[in-house]
Amino acid sequence: MSNYLFYGFIISFSLTTFLLILGIPILRKIKIGQSIRQDGPSTHLIKQGTPTMGGIIMLLGLSFSFIIVSIISLDLKIYNILSFLFPCYIYLLIGFVDDLIIIIKHSNEGIKPKLKILLQVIGILLYYLFFLQAHSTIINLYFIKVDLKFFYFLFILLLYVSTTNAVNLTDGLDGLASGLLIICFIGTTVLGILKEKYDIVLFSITVIGSLLSFLLFNFNPAKIFMGNAGSLMFGSILATIFVLLEEEMMLLIIGIVFVIETLSVIIQVIYYKITRGKRIFLMAPLHHHYEKKGNQEWTIDLIFWFFGFIALIFLLIVVLL
Repeated sequence: MSNYLFYGFIISFSLTTFLLILGIPILRKIKIGQSIRQDGPSTHLIKQGTPTMGGIIMLLGLSFSFIIVSIISLDLKIYNILSFLFPCYIYLLIGFVDDLIIIIKHSNEGIKPKLKILLQVIGILLYYLFFLQAHSTIINLYFIKVDLKFFYFLFILLLYVSTTNAVNLTDGLDGLASGLLIICFIGTTVLGILKEKYDIVLFSITVIGSLLSFLLFNFNPAKIFMGNAGSLMFGSILATIFVLLEEEMMLLIIGIVFVIETLSVIIQVIYYKITRGKRIFLMAPLHHHYEKKGNQEWTIDLIFWFFGFIALIFLLIVVLL
């Protein structure tokens, strides 16, 4: 097992690194750059124009690696491979269009929220119809199991929408989201080994390889951002793996930092409306609150990664008990 996992990681890491080295100057030359919120931290204004859409490069690296190694070593069929990659490309496409509109309009307003949700509903419906019809509709609520039957589609739709948008919200500091995602996929690797689902193990390893390569270019000061294309895509990968593991609720544990980031936005909006203009946080999501308080990006990254590792350890304890 170790040989093909090693090859999967090395190919994914090396290919992503090569494509990033090649792609960053091209993206900069054709001006595929990030637009920065004017009401955001003033330290972010220097990032205006930094190449974005790095998620496209990463998906090319990890998907090529996964396809080649899974066919050669695990003898996976195209249908099985697509069960992993189909949601990735759906969400990558949605994020790509979102990024493209933002770049063209030179603002942070991409696809209209209602249209974005509709596109996600269509994408997940297609995934459900073609790949999950025979999938178990039972979800494990830690201590009890519940069969959702025909409501399972609504459940995974909520899972995908919430996970992808949570990762998207968290992707606001150099290295923050990519570091947290690496921690999450270490967790899915261990879960895959424990459940003896080695296709999931391989997929997780190739994702880690691609993310680790990207982090080298994304850590402060970032040379490239993953963009909405990347954050939505990696959120969908996270949701897909937990669906295929049949451990959907475990995502709440390993992804607790993403959950907290999302809750900070929800709380801020609700409190702002109730109090007619007052705020709990200096700025939401939560990482911007700490940034506004004068903390450096790398410090916030390390603190949030620390809590991500605590969540990983807690997940392993829950699984092993």
